[in-house]
This record gives sequence, structure tokens and C-alpha cells, in this order.
Amino acid sequence: MWEWVKDKFSTKVYKYRLKETTFYPFAHYIYAVGLGKWGVLNQKGLTIYKGYAHDGATPKIKIFGKVVGVWDGKNGCLEDATRVHDILCQFNNPLSRKEIDYIFYKMMKDVDFPFAWWYYIAVRSYSIIRRKK
Repeated sequence: MWEWVKDKFSTKVYKYRLKETTFYPFAHYIYAVGLGKWGVLNQKGLTIYKGYAHDGATPKIKIFGKVVGVWDGKNGCLEDATRVHDILCQFNNPLSRKEIDYIFYKMMKDVDFPFAWWYYIAVRSYSIIRRKK
């Protein structure tokens, strides 16, 4: 379900809001890193706290009352992958953007998303253009 969330800085489209704290296990060499008030990343994986909102695959815009943008996969199968990618990109952590993008790719492959390679190429290209290698 789409919801408009207005904060004091902007109006933003959020498609997903986390209803409960969620843990994503993936092995990393990290001791522990706080991700603001929204989560923690450590050697066991990533914990994202209840209430974290994200917009799914981007970009998305509202046109004449309808929200249009990049497809989130059949039945929202990319919800977890886009959530993990968004939070890791939003907050400082010791992972490189290349590592974050690769985690995104692996999570898309895990749900058999047919366009995983193309989405990966898109986020890597954006990263390189924005110089966040």
C-alpha cells in the first residue's frame, strides 16, 4: 500500500513501512555499526527496526494522483532487497557501495527476480556516475 509521508524536509512517496523489527542474516566482517535510529549492522547481519519506511525500487513519482515508477517485482518480491539496499545506502557503514549493490543483486537472485542483472547494472551505473564506488 502506498502512503504519503511528509517530514519537515520534503514530501516523499513511501511504498513500504516495516511492521516489525526484521533481521537479515548475511556474514560480514563488521563488528557493529549503528544505522541511525533505524537499525544495526554487525557480523551476523542486518537488523532493521519497526517503523522504517522506504520507497521500493526507484524512481517513483506521483502524476495526477497515481504513483508510477520502477517495478517492484511480482507481488512486491523486491520489498526486502530494496529495504536492505536503501538502509545501507542511507546511513554510514563500513560497506562500500559496490558491496551494498552486490547484496541487493544476491537478494534479487534469491527470489528469482527475472530482471536482477538489469537492476544490478542500473544501481552500479548510478553508483559510478555519483562516484560512490
